[in-house]
Amino acid sequence: VGAGGARLRCAKCSTVFRIGGPAEKFSPPVPEPTQEDPPESGGQPDSERLVVVATDRQATADELVGMLKAWGLQPLHVADGGEAMLAIQRHAPRAVILDARVRGMNGLQVCEVVQRNESLRATPIVLVAAPADSRAVAALEPFGADVNRGWGDDPGDLLEILGGFGLPVKATTPSAPPVETAPAPAP
Repeated sequence: VGAGGARLRCAKCSTVFRIGGPAEKFSPPVPEPTQEDPPESGGQPDSERLVVVATDRQATADELVGMLKAWGLQPLHVADGGEAMLAIQRHAPRAVILDARVRGMNGLQVCEVVQRNESLRATPIVLVAAPADSRAVAALEPFGADVNRGWGDDPGDLLEILGGFGLPVKATTPSAPPVETAPAPAP
């Protein structure tokens, strides 16, 4: 890579990646505030609580984002593998929850790029795959995710996994609705 850096295009998904030159220091750009950013962060991602959620399944994304917010984390949803790579590079999240079949650059390819890149290798990845993808996930073992999960796994286990990665999660339990009791009959 020359002093001015380089641009590479993925042959599979056509996503363009920029690689800085040897003298260029990486400085993540300041993200634009979005409606999803919590007001207490002033529109800036909280690097201690940021979790990238990469899936193009909207219902799944909504459920994961809701759970992560309830656990005191700051989710950033992307619907494409190329967007996931950019979010990982730009925001340096504390963890990534990655759909193995996300469109564009798929989850297995994102895992491999992250694991091969020395500056990104420490980013923990939870790869969520269908049972049919288990052979492909196993073949990627040296460059795979930190944790492999299935779509049918208990979502509550994710709280434990993220806590194990060192994220400041707060366990919440849904409160039971109040039980109405009939007044006791008078004797």
